[in-house]
Amino acid sequence: MGQTVDSDVVNFTLEDLNIPRGTTVTWHNLDAAPHTSTSGVSPTPSGVWDSGIFNQGGSFSFTFEETGSFPYFCTVHPFMVGTITVTEAEQATATPAPPVATPVPPTPAPSATPAPAAQTVESSIINFTLENLNVSVGTMVTWENFDGAPHTSTAGVSPNASGEWDSGILNMNQDFQFTFDEPGQFPYFCTVHPFMTATVTVQN
Repeated sequence: MGQTVDSDVVNFTLEDLNIPRGTTVTWHNLDAAPHTSTSGVSPTPSGVWDSGIFNQGGSFSFTFEETGSFPYFCTVHPFMVGTITVTEAEQATATPAPPVATPVPPTPAPSATPAPAAQTVESSIINFTLENLNVSVGTMVTWENFDGAPHTSTAGVSPNASGEWDSGILNMNQDFQFTFDEPGQFPYFCTVHPFMTATVTVQN
């Protein structure tokens, strides 16, 4: 008889599951960021199931009526992958497979060296990291997104934007520029992935 298995989407991780045929899997998004549960291998959905985007607190259910191995991924964060292995009922127990390592937000890159005069600085958004920067007054910083996931460069401390600047959503290869005309320390973050934080320090 069919059963139900809950799978938590948390810490940017999708679970590998071993389940018997007829099981209904319900994915619950416990992250602050939006995710999907989409069958296939990134970037190509296989069409077996697709949750669409579900935000924190949202859920999606799918019943597995066929045996087989079904890879799946998050279309918003393609590095998030998992596999559902479905076997005949007498061959499987509905328990998670050995857990995969939880992704850890990478350490911010070293700070840029301050220049004595106004300049232009390029800051790459890559590997889910925002850079700490030391710049002089009058410097224009250009953030460019090299990740496959959307990001923002937003002044403030999550979840509160301070209003100095906000790039809005930057998809892959898009950029945003802002000129710092006042000295001070300016924390900033990504509104899509709030664990991404950094500071721009502006000196005379």
